[in-house]
Amino acid sequence: MKRLEKLRYRQAFMASNVGVQIAAQLHALRTSRDLSQEKLAEEIDMNQARISLMEKPDYQNYNIKTLKRFAEFYDVALDVRFVPIRDHVNRIINQSPKDMSPEPFEEKPVGQPPAILDPQPSLEAGSAQPRDRKKKSLKIPV
Repeated sequence: MKRLEKLRYRQAFMASNVGVQIAAQLHALRTSRDLSQEKLAEEIDMNQARISLMEKPDYQNYNIKTLKRFAEFYDVALDVRFVPIRDHVNRIINQSPKDMSPEPFEEKPVGQPPAILDPQPSLEAGSAQPRDRKKKSLKIPV
């Protein structure tokens, strides 16, 4: 973390790390599903050479549309956001191989409670009765 205090190092690290992280995750997603590059290329109608290129750590020409295509195929979310550099570095340091290849939506992680899409109504303070709230539904585009 000490080196990250220097602006030039921090900028170089972040610029190169984006490609490294995406490449590693694309590779982890593919291999966790026991897919060859050829089979994946066939499944998502993409050239195998392009998949190979995108799995290289020094590749930098990703675009959101293509990454969304991968996310749709693997049935996972694509999460692109701006975060503090310290948080990003800590996430990289603490990530596990499992973090690199999230499970599809319908699979429930072992030992984890099911995901909640429609939360239970909150209880009124000092009451065992739920608050009367309009139900919010999660709309997922198809």
